[in-house]
Amino acid sequence: MGTGGGNFTSATVYDPGNGPWAGFESLETADVNNDGFLDLVMTHGGTNNYGFGEKVSVHLGNGAGNFNVPGIWFSAAPSPGAMELGDFASGKGIADLTGLEYCTNLLNLDLGGNLYISDISVLGDLTNLQTLDLHANQISDVSALTGLTNLWNLGLGSNQISDISALADLTNMKYLGLDSNQISDISPLVANVGIGGGDEIYLQGNPLSADSRDIYIPQLQARGVTVFYDAIAAGDANGDGTIDALDITSVERVIARLDALTAGADANQDGKINALDITKIERRIAGLD
Repeated sequence: MGTGGGNFTSATVYDPGNGPWAGFESLETADVNNDGFLDLVMTHGGTNNYGFGEKVSVHLGNGAGNFNVPGIWFSAAPSPGAMELGDFASGKGIADLTGLEYCTNLLNLDLGGNLYISDISVLGDLTNLQTLDLHANQISDVSALTGLTNLWNLGLGSNQISDISALADLTNMKYLGLDSNQISDISPLVANVGIGGGDEIYLQGNPLSADSRDIYIPQLQARGVTVFYDAIAAGDANGDGTIDALDITSVERVIARLDALTAGADANQDGKINALDITKIERRIAGLD
């Protein structure tokens, strides 16, 4: 290690042997816990006598050339391979986040593309996080994110999320990826008073309710928010993504003024909602149009 005066202390040598260091495929340095000292982040392939194969490990440094052993370990996909700084946990097949609760100084965390993460409860203590990517996993419960009020960039696309009420208080949000989930009610986004001009929200691939499409999205757009969502096909009167007998019922209820007008109710696109729209839907179901 350098002394700052042009001299260096004696080297500290680590012998991989057959211990926790054995079988690593790549090694990077990063200040993972933001304490001012460099840490080691390693990927491990294969197996060894200590059972540390096919994992990603983090070994915190103390600033004196030493790193904690065995460190914090995350299960990964077979042969997780090389990595780049800032991306040590992305796409590695990680499933268990145990240990991350101690990294409370983290500012940016990329756990996207791991496919297996479902429990994110340990992230609730990482209140310094500003960017968090969790896309392409198996997450359904995001309640742990409620207190992460410093987040401005959050990626939650391609998960199993239906309830986004935990996002209502994340008032620093600028970029929010919610595409390809099971979300129907986006009213918590309207309740988030911090979301406004210049912000972006991605909602494609969700079964959005009529209220979300016809009321909440326009309200967000009126605040200057850019909202990306799937257009409703003419004839998809109930907005569920398919044209079937349920849409006929929806049009009948609109005609009878039992339900509010929806974007897909005007099946023949003539600007009116009447029996001709029902005929149009029937023809589409029968494959005639």
